[in-house]
Amino acid sequence: MKHKRRFQTHSNQYQSIKRLIAGYGQWIGEKIDQGWEAYFLSITFNHIRGSKLSMLSHMKRELERVYATMLSRIVRCPMSAKNVKRLPIWIGCPDFPVPKHQKQSLRNVTINDGLHYHAICLIPAGSRLRESLQDHIAEYQEL
Repeated sequence: MKHKRRFQTHSNQYQSIKRLIAGYGQWIGEKIDQGWEAYFLSITFNHIRGSKLSMLSHMKRELERVYATMLSRIVRCPMSAKNVKRLPIWIGCPDFPVPKHQKQSLRNVTINDGLHYHAICLIPAGSRLRESLQDHIAEYQEL
């Protein structure tokens, strides 16, 4: 009986995650249909000392810092109430390393134990950004 209940719980969690992913996918699709640009960022880091938890915390803060830096480059007066619906949307999460079919470079799997971040970035139509997000980040990477 315990095993069956545990299986149902995992099955329910799996279904919830599937619905959540489908909801995000639909929302992102709607934004793209409205003229927003979508980007997928893979963010790797130099070596970060500490536990996995402290690494994750540092990575999250850094992603938030980059987002904050980008705000005024994308939307004029991002703190204005009139621009609240035009703010860029970044959905980020850590990517924990798992065995892959493709070979990974030694650097990618040894630094921070292979841990890095991914983000889906949505930029509103008519933003102040005159180049792609990818080009802008590459040009100003030192910031």
